[in-house]
Amino acid sequence: MREDKGNIFYTRFNYDKLFWLINIRTIILISLAVIFFFLNIFGIKINNTFSPKYLLFWQLISILINLLLFFDLKYLQKNKHLMMNEENFKYLGMIQIDFDILYTIVTIFLSGGIKSPLLFLFVYNIITSNFLIQDRNTLFYTLILLILLFVSEFRFTFKETFPYIEYRTLEKFENMILIFVIYFFLFYLSKYVSEKLNQKQEELNRLYQETYKLSITDRLTGLYDQTYFRVSAKDAIDIAKTNNNKIAIVMFDIDNFKEFNDTNGHLMGSRALVQIAQIMKQTFRKTDILGKYGGDEFILLLKDIDENYITFVLERFKSKIENFNFNPETSKVSHLTISIGVSFFPKDGDNLETLIDKSDKALYTAKNLGKNNLFVFEDSKK
Repeated sequence: MREDKGNIFYTRFNYDKLFWLINIRTIILISLAVIFFFLNIFGIKINNTFSPKYLLFWQLISILINLLLFFDLKYLQKNKHLMMNEENFKYLGMIQIDFDILYTIVTIFLSGGIKSPLLFLFVYNIITSNFLIQDRNTLFYTLILLILLFVSEFRFTFKETFPYIEYRTLEKFENMILIFVIYFFLFYLSKYVSEKLNQKQEELNRLYQETYKLSITDRLTGLYDQTYFRVSAKDAIDIAKTNNNKIAIVMFDIDNFKEFNDTNGHLMGSRALVQIAQIMKQTFRKTDILGKYGGDEFILLLKDIDENYITFVLERFKSKIENFNFNPETSKVSHLTISIGVSFFPKDGDNLETLIDKSDKALYTAKNLGKNNLFVFEDSKK
């Protein structure tokens, strides 16, 4: 596959995971905000710690941040030209986890530390970090949470004489250790389940990609089939309109291909088509879209290409085809030539169908000029 459109299955799955996390967090934030609202009205404190109004204020701030993360993710999902790969999703996941760590620590601290009835947030954080990141960073995040939770149980008093600082804990040390052991057990259990899910995701991803590739490519050449070429080309034109870029639609077919088939056999003809596809892949950029249009017709979309430079590129490609020996075992008909027609966006049209039509007309003109020619649509008007 020539166009780097990203792993579609992987992209959808990871967007789903990130939105799932935001939705779960939204439920938790709104539920706790309602609880703290009523606790504040009735003047009830949690574990005789901070006033519920501070917890309510913190929930409202967290809801606002959560909304910002949601709209940012929606923007990334909507804009197709912002291609997302594995590293991008890992970065987005770490932003989500960093916010969850901050939210969890502040909420637990304000509601009583280790004695807080909201310690379940810590379990939530372990599960979501394993689910999103699935690497050694999850252990790092868990250790950070445990250390911060541990420190939150200490109260320090400054003195004028050595050792200058005294401390005391709000909870028995053995109880704190027991809580840490339980959370580490939950961490490894969650990590094991997440790794198994990740393995299944990768297996499904591989099967999806194999099936998807077969559905959008020509079985013989491996180039995009006409249907998918049109889909990709329309997306590329939409992006070019946004970015004010130029695009070339190139159509070519093989001159006298029937004679080559009749002389060398259809098996050799099929091999020649495969070899032409390979030369295309070697000549053009990975960002260009290469497709097989019909029996011996091919179509290309060249992105961000200068009109003065394209003639050089296509003439070089045409020469490669002309000089290639497609059947070294015979001297009868072993060389092929191609005729090429070109149109440009936005000069020759602002939609795919118009551009293909004009490229096809330019190709027809190139054929009438004696074949083995390159013709640009603008010239066909003269």
